[in-house]
Amino acid sequence: MGPPVRDTLPPVNNPYALADARMRRARAREGGWRSRTLGLLPAIGLLAALPLARDTFYGFLGGGAGAQAIGAAGAAARIGLALAGAMCLDTYNQAVRGPDRGVIDVHPLLATAWGDALVRRIVRTRLVWLALAGVALVPLHVDPPALAVSALVVTGAWIAGLGVGLAVNLAAPLTADAPAWAGIYDAIRGANPRMQAAFLYAPGAALGIAGGSVVVASAGMERALAGGEAAPLAVVALLAPIGVGVLGLTLARRCYGVRARLPMLLGEIDALHAAAEHPEEAGSVYLSWTVRYVPASLRASYLHELRHLWRGQRGWVTGAWGLGALTALAGWSIAGGASGATGMARLVGGAGLAVVGIVASRLAGDDPAWLDAWLGAQGRARARAVALFGVMQPLPWLGALSLAVRHGAGAAAEGFLALELLAVCLAALAAGTTARLRASGWLVYFPLAMLLVAVTLLVSTW
Repeated sequence: MGPPVRDTLPPVNNPYALADARMRRARAREGGWRSRTLGLLPAIGLLAALPLARDTFYGFLGGGAGAQAIGAAGAAARIGLALAGAMCLDTYNQAVRGPDRGVIDVHPLLATAWGDALVRRIVRTRLVWLALAGVALVPLHVDPPALAVSALVVTGAWIAGLGVGLAVNLAAPLTADAPAWAGIYDAIRGANPRMQAAFLYAPGAALGIAGGSVVVASAGMERALAGGEAAPLAVVALLAPIGVGVLGLTLARRCYGVRARLPMLLGEIDALHAAAEHPEEAGSVYLSWTVRYVPASLRASYLHELRHLWRGQRGWVTGAWGLGALTALAGWSIAGGASGATGMARLVGGAGLAVVGIVASRLAGDDPAWLDAWLGAQGRARARAVALFGVMQPLPWLGALSLAVRHGAGAAAEGFLALELLAVCLAALAAGTTARLRASGWLVYFPLAMLLVAVTLLVSTW
């Protein structure tokens, strides 16, 4: 027998880091200048959309010092919450159901080496998200202190989403086994096995913790810009997301070993479902009841897309409901009356719809090229657009419900129609771009989607 292999390895000897580096170089050689050029499009599209959002999202600029501080804090909070939520979902996808499962599940795991390589991979690939959030803050350059503090809040949100997302998603199986958590899981899990409930609710719990720290930081930002006696406490609040994120990374490092148990745990979940399900329920997926209303020529492809979404990209499906809740909160606002609440619901809901559309690139990337040749790319694109439109529905419906209760049927109808029209356009755009560019389609889709959202908001103010 040779010497034992250490679990903690430097990057140069870390097999997982070396595998990531080789795959990265291979993708760079395959993509060439085309992939580098497409990588600039999201930032270019977002910069082009910012002037169109000047009177809506950044309408507070040019007001009094107090109004500007409140508005900047609100903008930083919304951008930070979106960024933290995206990071929480992404850490779940990469740590629990990542693309390397097929290799890691069948080989002995060097837990610490794997976790360190995973963190480096997420940081390297998701720094672009932080950069895009920074681009969204560019209009605040007219108020340098607000810009600097907003950048601190958004950076903290990114760190919080990374650290808390990894910690909560990896620790979820440990809480499912703990007797102290049994009562809580039994109360909320419904028909799901306790272990699956832990995985289902982990991204939401992570978003709640990370998002709470972002809200605290935005309140501290408002106090810091206003100055006064509360300024020292405001500085502590501003650093809350960074502290929460660092603490999460520390706790996550102690949970890396859970990854070795995931194949067994996920297998147990599948076995429990197989034993409990009725044979007809085994093939049921989210929105499967809508298949009968789709034209007969699209039904097979449409059902395939629904199954792919529910079984392979479930985090995006459940995440659409979380974005719908944010849209409802925006519609509940009393600032600016009914018109102000409707505009904010359109803004938050439109941005949420644009984010949901990104899942089309993940669907296209998972499908082999021969499947399009067999089933027909055009038919699959239309079916994917219909499936995406269905997944987007929580945003307009929850937003309209909130507006109806708070501001009446007129505001609800106005917001609902605008968001539904936007959902149709974004679903078609996402399906069309990914039909040609597959996994890289989001690089073209996202800037065009943000422009479309900004134009919709601009037209609605006329």
